[in-house]
Order: sequence, then C-alpha cells, then structure tokens
Amino acid sequence: MLLGVVIFLVWRSPVTEYVTKRTISNAVLINDSMAKKVLYAKIKTGTLYYSGEDCLAGGELIGHYYYELIGGSCHFYLIRAEAGYPASKTLEGQTIIGRVDAFEPEILDPLTQKLAEDISWDAKSLKSVCQKYFVNQTAYLNKREIVLMVVLLLVFVLMTVFFIRTFLYIINPRLTKTYRNLEHYGNPEKILSDVEKQIHRRILLQTKTLILTPRYLVELSDDICAIIPLPEVLWIYDHAAMRRTIKGRQLSYTIHVVTMKGEEYTLTGKSHREVSAIYHELNTRYPNFFFGYSKEHQEMVQYVLHEMKNEKA
Repeated sequence: MLLGVVIFLVWRSPVTEYVTKRTISNAVLINDSMAKKVLYAKIKTGTLYYSGEDCLAGGELIGHYYYELIGGSCHFYLIRAEAGYPASKTLEGQTIIGRVDAFEPEILDPLTQKLAEDISWDAKSLKSVCQKYFVNQTAYLNKREIVLMVVLLLVFVLMTVFFIRTFLYIINPRLTKTYRNLEHYGNPEKILSDVEKQIHRRILLQTKTLILTPRYLVELSDDICAIIPLPEVLWIYDHAAMRRTIKGRQLSYTIHVVTMKGEEYTLTGKSHREVSAIYHELNTRYPNFFFGYSKEHQEMVQYVLHEMKNEKA
C-alpha cells in the first residue's frame, strides 16, 4: 500500500527533475530537442525588462512576463509576482530556476504585440526572433508541488521505518509482538515449535486469515501474526460493523479474545461464516469459555482476572 502511494506521488511530482535541474546559458536557444531533455532549468540572466503582461490564475496574480534581448533573439521569463503590482520595470542579474514551457499562441501573440508597441518594433518581426519556449519560475516548487513533496517525504519516512522494523523482526524474531506475547504463556520457542507441528498435522479449521488447531487459534495477516493458546482463553465474543468495500457495504466482524493472563486479542475483518465456524469448533472443544458479549460475562471475567491477580500476589 505504502509503496503504491510512493510510486503515485513520484509519478505526479517531478522529484528527479527537481534534483537534476540543468544549468544553461541565457544565450542558449531552447529548441524542441532541448525542451524534451530539460524539464527544469537554472539560468543566470542579464538585465530583464518588464513586458507589460502578467499571468493570472483563477483571477489571482501569480507572475509577470519579463524579456531579455540577447544574441539577436528575445527570451521570455515568467517571474513570480512576489511584490504584486506594479511590477518592477527592470530586474538586474537574476538567477532563475523554472520549468521550460512552450508558449501557447494565445499567450505569445498578445505578448509580442504589446512588447512591439512598447519598443516601437514590428510585431511580426519581433515574433520571428522570440523563442517559443520560456522559463516558468512560478511552476517550480509551487504550493501544490511543495505539498506533494512533503507528503512524499512523510511516506518515505514511514516506509523506511516499516522496512527497518521488518528487517529487525526477520533477523531477531524475539522483537516481534507475537513472540513477546507468548512469553506470558511459557517458553516462546517451544510454543512456536508446537504451533508449527499442529499446523502441519492437526488443523481443525482454516480460513483465509485464521487457522484453528486443538491447542491454538492463529491469525495470519499482512501486518500481524497472533497466536492464542486456547487452554488460556477465558472469554471470546464478537461484534459486527458495516464496512464499505468494492462490492458495496458489507458486514465485517471483529473477534475479541481475553485470556486468563489478562491479554486481549482483536481479530478484525472476519466474515460471518468464519466467526460461526470458529465458534462452533471452540464451543465443542472448550465449553468452559465465556462465549458472546454480555454485561454479566464482562463482570464475571473482570472478577476472575481480579481473583487470579490476588492469588499471585
């Protein structure tokens, strides 16, 4: 799941291009071939002149178009409107990092027309020396991209923690919650060995996530493995809740198990069929369990656990 989120965010956010942005000279003409290779560019310009045109998004001012005449060509830059209106007439020696965007005709035509009027030049002649690509500073690390990058960083941290934890569990199973829980019932290694033998030889019932043997109830899922020694069980009950799935709204059952050590296990996402089958087998083999939820059962279990605690004291 986390891996899928990371892949989606990396696809939607040009992380690699941010890191590997290319430094190019302001005198370089950006053609189609270069534009395919360079998504983000870093350019050190000479003096930039305000074109008189601005960029609006949703009625909000986001940038000003500036130009630079160099080497017989006209280069445009869309600079963030950090100071709002009015835009500075000139900008001296800027270092600009931005996305390389192609001009749409509906943007370039009025831009060159306005500029031609301001500098007393023929609009057609001016357009012929204008680059059809411009460097868009407003598209580099804008609010949307920053949010995506922050989310990506958080997901990456979570994945790193998850993989480190998984690796530690693999090299040292004693760190797992399952192993630590079994310490309440005896030697965990002997119990695990017994569980393995029972699963190989004496499975009474097996569903997608549950395995029942004469002495253990085992839950296997993507992120947890619960091993419950049945002779230690005191109370077992369930509750149902509606859950949205691809197939629509469905009832999902949760099994709660309380042991004589006071440990509580919660087995989620079960079907009615699984719960009924487990109850039937356990009711036959362990009729001394408290089955089902009731106020009386809750009070009785609390009393039994309290008395057992006093006996140990």
